[in-house]
Amino acid sequence: MRWKKNRRICISAVAVGLSILILLICPMRLLLAIIAIALIAFGLYTLMC
Repeated sequence: MRWKKNRRICISAVAVGLSILILLICPMRLLLAIIAIALIAFGLYTLMC
């Protein structure tokens, strides 16, 4: 149980980190900001479940 929860935290942290990196690198910031918000929301959702 505990390992599974830690894994979910890691996955959500990676998703957030990747979205931030994409925002920094890519010029199409508005579209990618929307994607980043969606990834963060998904990460938080996985933490809640």
